[in-house]
Amino acid sequence: TSICLRKHVINTMLDAAHLPVPRFGVARAGSPLPSVGYPAICKPAAEDASLGVEQRSVVKSARALHARVTAMHEEWDDVIVQRFIAGREVNVGILGNQVLPIAEIDFSAMPDEYWRIVSYRSKWQTGSDEDLGSVPHCPADLPDMLTAELGRIALAAWRVVGGAGYGRVDMRIDESGQPWILEVNANPDFAPTAGLARMARTAGIDYAAMVRIVCDEA
Repeated sequence: TSICLRKHVINTMLDAAHLPVPRFGVARAGSPLPSVGYPAICKPAAEDASLGVEQRSVVKSARALHARVTAMHEEWDDVIVQRFIAGREVNVGILGNQVLPIAEIDFSAMPDEYWRIVSYRSKWQTGSDEDLGSVPHCPADLPDMLTAELGRIALAAWRVVGGAGYGRVDMRIDESGQPWILEVNANPDFAPTAGLARMARTAGIDYAAMVRIVCDEA
């Protein structure tokens, strides 16, 4: 879990394992800004739960990047700057050694002027426009070959971090159909109403059975 909370560390490990990670760099106060291309997204390098992720986290110019990173350095020392991947967003749940049915974030109700991202408001401000504009659906409507490829990448990433028990790998699928790893989450929400339990139910695994599988793995 501690490795996954250091986004630049886990991205370096995934990149070294030849897994698809969008170009990234770390912005530290007083150091030159990373060059990853635009648009780019800025996130705290050592947070989870979408802390620090807002609509203004996505920038389209060097001036906007400098302004956003400068503002973030008032609260966080290390900021990860990563190439923003437009496209479909999916969550791949892992239970034991099993890949669960894949969920997709439906951004169709997101206001037109907003970036299609899962922000802090999406996750924690119930009923907000960003919450209503980022709705998970499971199973995702994906071709069989792409579903298999997402599962393969997720399991490979899970092995890289030494994951066990349960986890989730979040990915984007760009316009050419190429998957890109956004996050490896070693501690996704385990509540009965959360995404992991929803994926398990889609696979025919009720909540009690899901808990039992995790305990058996431990």
